[in-house]
Amino acid sequence: MAGNKCEHILGNGERCEAWALEGRDKCFSHDDSSREEKMIAVRKGGATKKAIVETPLRKISVTTPKDVIVLLSQVIDELRDGTLDVRVATGIGFLAGHLLRAFEITELNDKTEELKSIISERGLTKRRGLYE
Repeated sequence: MAGNKCEHILGNGERCEAWALEGRDKCFSHDDSSREEKMIAVRKGGATKKAIVETPLRKISVTTPKDVIVLLSQVIDELRDGTLDVRVATGIGFLAGHLLRAFEITELNDKTEELKSIISERGLTKRRGLYE
């Protein structure tokens, strides 16, 4: 890279921020001489291989945070031995993180309700103006 930015002006009136091709004034996307190469690249990008699970994953019932550990351990093993696509493993990991957060929130809500019940049973709500 020669260090210069593309001279193309975008539809919003701002200048393109991409690096210009070496010895040219515009970037790969805006240089007329690379138009055909760009179209090939766009077609290839749209035809990327989809993540398909060819052999069904072993069913794991996930009803507790400990089950998430079992799930992630299996995903890691299958990813490392090449039987699971990286994109599928990434999706499972992402969703497992949300599931763990849901478990945490549920547990906190349950504890809060339990504490409210204890306080109410002991008659502390009226005397000290705590929870209704």
